[in-house]
Amino acid sequence: MYRTLDSALREQFGRKVCKLSLDAGMTCPNRDGTCGVGGCVFCGAAGGGEFAAKRAPLDEQLAAAKARVAAKAPADAGYIAYFQSFSNTYAPVSVLGPLYAAVLRRPEIVALDVATRPDCLPPDVLDLLEKLNREKPVWVELGLQTIHEETARRINRGYPLSVFDEAAAALKSRGLTVIVHMILGLPGETPEMMFETARYVGRSGADGVKIHLLHIPDDAPIAADYRAGRVGVLSEREYIGLLEECVRLLPPEMVVHRLTGDGDKRHLLAPLWSGDKKRVLNDIRAAFARDRVEQGEHLSRPAETERLTVYDEALRPAGTEIRQIVHQKGLLHEVVHLWIVSRRDDGDWLWFQRRAFSKKDFPGLYDLAVGGHVGAGEYYVNSMTREIREEIGLTVAPEELRYLGVSRRTTVHGAFFDREFGRVFLLRRDDPVFCPGPEVASMIRVRRADFEAHLAGAESVPAVGADGEARTVRREEWAGEPGDYDALLRDAL
Repeated sequence: MYRTLDSALREQFGRKVCKLSLDAGMTCPNRDGTCGVGGCVFCGAAGGGEFAAKRAPLDEQLAAAKARVAAKAPADAGYIAYFQSFSNTYAPVSVLGPLYAAVLRRPEIVALDVATRPDCLPPDVLDLLEKLNREKPVWVELGLQTIHEETARRINRGYPLSVFDEAAAALKSRGLTVIVHMILGLPGETPEMMFETARYVGRSGADGVKIHLLHIPDDAPIAADYRAGRVGVLSEREYIGLLEECVRLLPPEMVVHRLTGDGDKRHLLAPLWSGDKKRVLNDIRAAFARDRVEQGEHLSRPAETERLTVYDEALRPAGTEIRQIVHQKGLLHEVVHLWIVSRRDDGDWLWFQRRAFSKKDFPGLYDLAVGGHVGAGEYYVNSMTREIREEIGLTVAPEELRYLGVSRRTTVHGAFFDREFGRVFLLRRDDPVFCPGPEVASMIRVRRADFEAHLAGAESVPAVGADGEARTVRREEWAGEPGDYDALLRDAL
């Protein structure tokens, strides 16, 4: 499914290799005022090195780190000295040289792994790393997190994307192994923005990637925004959906070092589900197997070959065309859309789906409960019941559906030019039990009055997930406006 670190290490070293997390006693230019203060907003007091022994002598750190991994390290295991906390090249060469050389001299250490920032790699440090790499392999981990400058400013990263590009190129020109960190769920980022970062990392020439979930440590600057409701976190299902698509976008030869974070549970404010790392990894592997995730499979997507009937302005059939051409040329075609309403003691609630993060169009955005294309030669009622079954796992008889009429919509989104007329249906299910398929990330319900507030221009609306968890849906998280679909719905209700 994907190229794991364990398999790559066995290929390189021919045996089991474990990492030893170490602390070099350094800080960060984004904390001491050189380029900023406070650090990145998600970085807690440990600087990302929660499992390293702080400020202890190196011999003690190595012994403690070996004890932590003893259960999975056979007698002939090799070890990677991993300097993890803060920015581990943020010191003079006169300090770095003896520090790194001391660990590399040890026979059990097979490689050196240095986590740092792209703006902490001056020429003399690069020369030192190149020299050490001739003795044993040297890896350099760069904290990129995102390629989007607006997000970088929001998280107080402290350097532009061009600095990362220059650092990655300089490291590769010296023969060093480069590993890039990226974070899913950063404030304000859409799924497509995260996928753009994954594509960029895949094209950067890096040898490996670490994919992290946004954690909210209680001792990090972002904690205040989370407590005030200005920042949210992903659910496990949402995170895994994003992760699947990111892996599909990475080149097959790139080593995937990490699929989820491993923060300090003593300081983890949210999301609490991520604290059980073993269970989360099992869930990820199960989802990858279920959805047949293959690393690199979406680097070059195949053309959409489903055929659709195209129509003239009087809604008369005018031939068929493949779906890709229909959306490129803006040809008028037929779709079906479903509203689901639940009547509860506190009023009417409307159900919406969150589109899967692997969707080509509007990934991860909220849309009507069910929607889909009517294939060439397919009766639209049959299309509606099929889409309901495939997308959200409900079996619905045609007579349960109330036909509301036809609505037209035109949407332009980049190269996506969609002209459609929709057959709109209403289904009443007061206590639906959904089983979303691969095209749907999750389901939410929104009180009717709150949805009408959204239509009137509200910046966000409260919602409730199918799991009962409270959510807030921001305006930019909707996949366009429903047009006159809502007028058909109001009449029906």
